[in-house]
Amino acid sequence: MAVSYVKSIVQADDTTSLNTQSFTASASNAGDAIVVLVACGVTGTPLTVTLTATGWTFTQLGGINTGVVSGSTNVFSALFVAIAPNTSSTTFTVTWQNVGGFIEHTALGDEFTGNDQTGGLATFDNFGSSFSAGSGNPSIDIVPFNNNDAVWMGTVDGASSAGTIGGNTATKGSDDGSGDITQYFVLSGGAGTKVTCSITGSNTGFLAHACTIAPPVGSIDGLRVDNWCKGYASAIVASVQTNALTTAGPNELLVAFSGYDDQSNVGDVTVTGGGLTWHKLTSANSTTTGGGMKGCACVSWAYASSKLTAQQFTGTFGTSNPGWLVVVAFIGASSSGIGATAVAGSTTGTPTKSLTTTAANSWVWGCAWDWTSNVVPVPGSGQIVYDSFDDIGNGDSGWVQLQALQTASSGTSVTINNTTPSGDNWALNVVEILSGAQFTTCTWLGSAAIV
Repeated sequence: MAVSYVKSIVQADDTTSLNTQSFTASASNAGDAIVVLVACGVTGTPLTVTLTATGWTFTQLGGINTGVVSGSTNVFSALFVAIAPNTSSTTFTVTWQNVGGFIEHTALGDEFTGNDQTGGLATFDNFGSSFSAGSGNPSIDIVPFNNNDAVWMGTVDGASSAGTIGGNTATKGSDDGSGDITQYFVLSGGAGTKVTCSITGSNTGFLAHACTIAPPVGSIDGLRVDNWCKGYASAIVASVQTNALTTAGPNELLVAFSGYDDQSNVGDVTVTGGGLTWHKLTSANSTTTGGGMKGCACVSWAYASSKLTAQQFTGTFGTSNPGWLVVVAFIGASSSGIGATAVAGSTTGTPTKSLTTTAANSWVWGCAWDWTSNVVPVPGSGQIVYDSFDDIGNGDSGWVQLQALQTASSGTSVTINNTTPSGDNWALNVVEILSGAQFTTCTWLGSAAIV
């Protein structure tokens, strides 16, 4: 049975000063896959967001997408998924925790049938988010894990009509009439192939999310991303806290990527949370790299031997500054955590650093901080920008980046690099994530663009 589109379950745009948005909806079939994009316009910065309904269990895929400034309004978005438990008419409530006043809420939701009904990673086998503070068509790249996935994309701000998915003409799903729409396309084959999703629009900034909906395919094995969460602050703060993270089960490796506007030359981040023992790796700062730059990029890791439920994590900065924290949970990783590491930084050139893998089938990731400007980073060949923080107000940025494929052999030199930015103050921290078992298939699950 192929995955197919059923209907829009919500397409609402509400003007309100409340921190909640409610809508009534129902699924056509129990067991169908539900995808909901929520967004808000607010004068502050939301810390967390939830989507709840009696009898339903929603999973947030990733964190809150970084705000795009629209006049004096910040716009934020998040993606939620669920397996429909019934066909009853139900009230759904979106709740944002924030500092500041609300101006507008958006909810766009679609229903698919013929899907895997396991939920979580087995059903929604890949997801990602992207943003732009400038003009252009909303666009995001995603890699389906399974053949014949349905690919879904939603965007906030300035969309006018459906575009393309993997070079195919997409079909519009939900449309709130205010420039916020969704689109979809069911692939034929496509496992492990980059799919570019683009929606036609004219705007001065957008937020976009994408995910895949898998047909019934059974379990997924190997080193892969389970889920992730993030927190950030454009204000001068001592620490940031992520949204809540729930893991699929026990025995997952958590890796925390972070950065902030350090000017002390010895910046680092201390991560806590989840009742875990966190191990701090060498920070990329002016002292450790000898690069003479401002800012720092930091990595810590912890191993969760038990399932985590709704856990938040805190990154405490060495000095109070704007900054950001992303925590990624991996299934199939070694309990010994991280293998090789490397740091670099400079006030010239483009971010680049290599390491030599210490084990077969490991996965090379990194994080970077640009102290000079709020850039949209462009990754080097074969790499993905997984998540980014665009601090428009302070003119700086951070991002998490990875090699699209895992590295088959130990002793291989692997590089994380960017072609943009160039000539800025940058710090880069690169790590090798070790596989917990020897296998030959190389997969990734996550976000944003493969170049």
